[in-house]
Amino acid sequence: MIRQTLKKLRGLHKMSQKQLANEIGINRSTLADYETGASEPNIETLKRFSEYFNITLDQLINGNGNKSSNQGLKVLAVTVDAVNNENIELIPEKAKAGYLDGYSDPEFIKTLPKFHFPNLPTGTYRAFEIKGNSMPPINDGFIVIGKYVESFTEIVNNRRYILITMNEGIVFKRIKKNIKSLTELILISDNLSYPPYSINKDEIMEIWSFYSFIGFPDDYHSHVIEDIFEKLEVIDNKIENLVKN
Repeated sequence: MIRQTLKKLRGLHKMSQKQLANEIGINRSTLADYETGASEPNIETLKRFSEYFNITLDQLINGNGNKSSNQGLKVLAVTVDAVNNENIELIPEKAKAGYLDGYSDPEFIKTLPKFHFPNLPTGTYRAFEIKGNSMPPINDGFIVIGKYVESFTEIVNNRRYILITMNEGIVFKRIKKNIKSLTELILISDNLSYPPYSINKDEIMEIWSFYSFIGFPDDYHSHVIEDIFEKLEVIDNKIENLVKN
């Protein structure tokens, strides 16, 4: 439970592992071990965490340091173009591990490929490369574009969502609210070969409501997809320069 609480608190405070480790006076690798469960902090380190986040040891250990975690998620790190329009950042397959660690770090978000999509409704959007075949017609390697969900109360039963989770990474599923437990959601695949399963809301760091997807032939690979979006970014930059001139 401590590992989940630490990760949640770090995300809510928009801190990288390095930033939090420096504040607590430990190595980044030590904090990483705490968050993966490879090791446990001693009582003195627990006290430093509780003092820094202004919560009790009981809240830290039992995972209720964020009393509103079942209602809302967090403020999102975003980037904007030269005319202050929000970009759509792309998280390709090779960047997923980094995103799970740096999703709340503005400096990391700045390093991601970015592009624009025409005529989007108001909101914040992000694009993710999907692996696997559990959600047809979205195939392995396709890009899904999602709109940021600010609160669990916005979730609509049986719609598709992209979830950023502590233990399973980036997951694309339909969501159904669990009427037997207010703290859990049921995740459902469109491919019936994959059984539904439950996830605790405390394990969810971000939720994105599925908006659209970009498909590619089977012989396209991750580096090709990223090259395409890098070219789109170059085009966007040229347009921005024209606007400024």
